Amino acid sequence: MPSNLELTETGEVQFNTSEIGNWKFLVFGTGVAPTPFEPRVVSVGLNKDYSSTIHFKNPFKEAITVTITMEAEGENAEIFKLLTK
Repeated sequence: MPSNLELTETGEVQFNTSEIGNWKFLVFGTGVAPTPFEPRVVSVGLNKDYSSTIHFKNPFKEAITVTITMEAEGENAEIFKLLTK
């Protein structure tokens, strides 16, 4: 899967079997800019400890920085805490 947005990346895929013979495919393309993820809602009952993991794939070869936020309004703003590493 191409991960570069500006340069064309190339590759070669080969299948070598006694049943279908030898097949070689030359592939090329450029990456597509990432799009925002849909918001994820995590729910838990009151007075319960809870932990959750949200999995996603970084489409680039370079490391990325992710920002996690929690929003609460009114009296709820003081009740909940977001614990991150």
